[in-house]
Amino acid sequence: MRDELARQQAALLAALEGDRPPPPGFDAHAVSVAGAGLADKRRRSAARAWPALARALGGDFTAAFATHVAPTPLAPSRGPLRDGLRLFRALRGDPRLDRAACAEALRVQLAFRETPDGLALRRGPALRLLRAPGSLWMGVRIGRWARVVELGG
Repeated sequence: MRDELARQQAALLAALEGDRPPPPGFDAHAVSVAGAGLADKRRRSAARAWPALARALGGDFTAAFATHVAPTPLAPSRGPLRDGLRLFRALRGDPRLDRAACAEALRVQLAFRETPDGLALRRGPALRLLRAPGSLWMGVRIGRWARVVELGG
């Protein structure tokens, strides 16, 4: 019984993510509407977690998110932060990524490391470099103290 329930839940989740048709007994339109609402909530959550990136992309944030992030599964741990990092990396050479977006990305990379389940807090000191169009950034974190500086081009 448990295995059957797990299979049905997985089928419903796949339908909500738009990967498969809804399981028998579910209204296709209702599942589609619910799936679109969840996708929009995911995008809005990433925009809230990454305000500088969202500002830098402006009206293109939604399209960029749909292209580069929405097709990937939501991470169980710190999903919005991981989604924003995934989007930043996909657009790394884009000239719209301003100083604030680069600094924001470096701060996230100093505080977190990627795992198969999402992002996990880093332990110990961290040093990161980030190359962006026309600039090089360095970030250092020791305990709660962190500093991000633009080194130039």
